[in-house]
Amino acid sequence: MHRRVPTGICALLAALAVSAAAHAAGVGAVLENARELTVSGQPDQAVEALREAQVDHPDAVELKYALGEALYAAGTARAEADPAAAREMYAEAERMFGAAESAADPAWKPRAAFARAAALARAALAHPAEKEQHQEAVAALRGAIAAFDKFLEEHPEHPGAQTNLDHLRLRLKELLQKPPEKQDGQQQQPPENQDQQPRSYFLNVGTQWPGARVESEGNAARLVVPEPAEGERK
Repeated sequence: MHRRVPTGICALLAALAVSAAAHAAGVGAVLENARELTVSGQPDQAVEALREAQVDHPDAVELKYALGEALYAAGTARAEADPAAAREMYAEAERMFGAAESAADPAWKPRAAFARAAALARAALAHPAEKEQHQEAVAALRGAIAAFDKFLEEHPEHPGAQTNLDHLRLRLKELLQKPPEKQDGQQQQPPENQDQQPRSYFLNVGTQWPGARVESEGNAARLVVPEPAEGERK
């Protein structure tokens, strides 16, 4: 004997099904639009569209991940012209990938973990390494290396992860072997001019000998005594 489901519950289940379908359709359309914008070289517009979609779907993991991708692409597009802005975008992308990695759905974890490590790496490589920012650049590289190390512990066969890790370690080695330039005001003194003429210490040397004189040349002095007169010779 089959129990009849109350009419009110049937209506509620039907409404939930329609709502889930609408949710999926709405998110899917946003993702497709964001992908097309990013591929066509408009990642900033993709970021804006995904932010708007998050207002209506704040828990959608796919939107978090897609926003991370769009931010990553936007940072890469301006990395050369504006490294500081690029680092900010990479940092936000890393947070979005981290949120996707922490989601309940385990299917997102490997992909989001790799993307998060890649965003950390991009931010570190975009960090200036001269003078007072040298230590910050070193710390950023070490953070990215740690993220890839952890990822490879869990996914040792992932293609590309080891290559990225090797590249980061090489960059860190280069920074550690090349200390920052001296600060302004600490420049080394210029070397003395080797062609400079030797200083004479005898310029003011004189004599009280009547008729005699002193001739000096460089650091040597010579007393010149006049020849005696014909009548003075014995």
